[in-house]
Amino acid sequence: MINLVVKLYKNENIRYWKRIISIMEKEVRYYYSLTEEDRIIKFLREIKKLKYIDRFYEKTIQYDHPIEAESFYKKIVDGRFRVRISKGEKQTKAMITWKRRLKEVSLDEVNTEEEIEVRINPKDYDNQIYIIENILKMKKVESYERYRTIFKNEEIEIAVDRYPFGIALEIENKMDDC
Repeated sequence: MINLVVKLYKNENIRYWKRIISIMEKEVRYYYSLTEEDRIIKFLREIKKLKYIDRFYEKTIQYDHPIEAESFYKKIVDGRFRVRISKGEKQTKAMITWKRRLKEVSLDEVNTEEEIEVRINPKDYDNQIYIIENILKMKKVESYERYRTIFKNEEIEIAVDRYPFGIALEIENKMDDC
């Protein structure tokens, strides 16, 4: 499966990427111009082992610790606290995510991160933002919007993210035994 996806975009590194993705739960990203989106999605739809999940509009807000000395962006922490709402054709979901880069493993172009996600009821999204900003006093660092198209099977999840400046293709290993 990974060979099929990587082959179109990274012919020279097929074996390398398959080996890295198989080691542990990791993700790799590739970047493209906006003109490539339709071609990428068409290619992914033609892979019989992949299931189309949905296309979502997503809004993500990133926050920092309210005390500067405890900043999540300090090199020693290197983390991100995010709140996201995703509105798709089939479903709407919301979540809080903590992501932190791990320093133990550093393989070129492969992100090694601790990631903890907590799903929240999308109806509670505005209340959650209120609590984070007004009660916990966390500092809003940035926000971004994108359209995310997701394909997956039991082994991998592939997201095609459309930003105003380009396309990001993310392949994430979802196997439990990695």
